[in-house]
Amino acid sequence: MRHRLEYFAILFAARFVQLFPSSLSRRLLSNIGLLYYYLSRRFREVALTNLKRVYPDRADEEKRKNIAKGSFRNLGRLLFDILRLEKLAVEDLESQAEIIGWENLKKAYDRGKGVLLFSAHFGNWELVALLQGFRGYRLHMITRPLDNPYLERYLNRIRTRFGNKVVHKTGAIRKCRKAIRDGEGIAIVIDQSVPPDQAVMVDFLGHPAWTTQTLAKLALRFGCAVVPVFSLPTASGRYRIVYEPEVALPSSGDTEKDIRDLTQDCTRVIERYIKEHPEYWFWMHRRWRVEAREGLPEPPRKVPADD
Repeated sequence: MRHRLEYFAILFAARFVQLFPSSLSRRLLSNIGLLYYYLSRRFREVALTNLKRVYPDRADEEKRKNIAKGSFRNLGRLLFDILRLEKLAVEDLESQAEIIGWENLKKAYDRGKGVLLFSAHFGNWELVALLQGFRGYRLHMITRPLDNPYLERYLNRIRTRFGNKVVHKTGAIRKCRKAIRDGEGIAIVIDQSVPPDQAVMVDFLGHPAWTTQTLAKLALRFGCAVVPVFSLPTASGRYRIVYEPEVALPSSGDTEKDIRDLTQDCTRVIERYIKEHPEYWFWMHRRWRVEAREGLPEPPRKVPADD
């Protein structure tokens, strides 16, 4: 019953977004996101705890609250953008973003060895994939299914609107092999906590964090280009989408070390964006869910076999 109610609430919100002017709907949903900051003690405390880990000084308390509120506002704006994308006319899609660094993406695809695009839960990561699919560079999107199956189907209808495909993360390496051999693109976000047996430990915002190794394993096995991409909201309501130059692949000959080094290099790119615009990141996620032994090196372990 709860899943159905959540789904109908989203349908109602989508109808509202489509009936009223974009500026009004965006502002209202942004404020609803802020209201959720006050109403959801659970997610508010997760966000503030994460922020205290990164900004620990007592003098930073007001800063932490302001960043958290900005993050909840961004969540509301993201909901508005996703709801609008379902019905957005094809001819209007390009107008939603200013794209910087498109030549970096094209160069990566031209190599013909497959492209791994990575990002974070930052800005509007869904728009990036949709717009790229619309431009003919379709993606296989590695995702974790939502707990609500109705919302999962709803979101996937939007994600696949222009030919992108959804790949659930379980067994993702096996599922993506053919796409990579065909020179196609794989999209993955790498800023969330995963169980240690599926992860590699790297430094994230000054603290050790278990991070998916799927990106690094695919890149190193197939020699794919690894391209960072981020979307930043602008005051006009549009987004600035930035495709950065490729991240170099390490080649020490030590597979475990190369996986860790590449994951760390990619994480550093994410850190840079979060430090510049912390209010655009999803602080409500328990990024350090599995506590690491801070200050101690990761114990040696065998890299798990491919899925």
